Amino acid sequence: MLSLLIILLASVSFAWTGVWNGGGGLLVDGAPVTVGSALEKPKDKLQAAQIPGLALLVNSIHSLNLPEEAKSEVLRAINPSAVRSYYKVSDSVYPDVREEMVTRYSRELGVSRDQVALFALTYTENHPSQKGERSVFLFPHFFALKKESEQAAVLFHEALWQLKSFATYQEVIRCEALMQKYLENPKSREAYFNFMTYFMKNFLANATQKAGT
Repeated sequence: MLSLLIILLASVSFAWTGVWNGGGGLLVDGAPVTVGSALEKPKDKLQAAQIPGLALLVNSIHSLNLPEEAKSEVLRAINPSAVRSYYKVSDSVYPDVREEMVTRYSRELGVSRDQVALFALTYTENHPSQKGERSVFLFPHFFALKKESEQAAVLFHEALWQLKSFATYQEVIRCEALMQKYLENPKSREAYFNFMTYFMKNFLANATQKAGT
């Protein structure tokens, strides 16, 4: 559980700190390169059927008692599309970004570096020609998770930032944890109620209000 907490925190910080935005670049093998060169897409782009936990997550969203507009918004934030791609990558991809994340959260959480496990990182394109396109990079630890519900929870976590880019870390973690509990207890009315109440209030307020007008 500690490793899961760390990766989710790292993923959030990656999105907020703008490591790959602005006028800076990256050091690759000690040499400076532009963001465009550093972000050459990996070859292992995944189709929906190749992403563990995706089918469980999508089916669960379909089963929720949500207005169709809100449900469509959530599914757009999850499903692979022309503007959202998933890639299976090795631990050697983007080493400088990974090193920065591991070092930062090892220090902030007071744990050793070998306790930090990265599951996923999401990059949002800001170039005018591709603005808003998102690439979700899934690392080996993601595929090593033993529960499909855990993999679905990681994917849901990444999608939450698209639904509410200004959400707090506490909001995302709380919602992700409630979703995982519901995924693992789909017949529990309490698990369903707790998740839906929090999710709709904190992430879907605008969509549900529009549906009611």
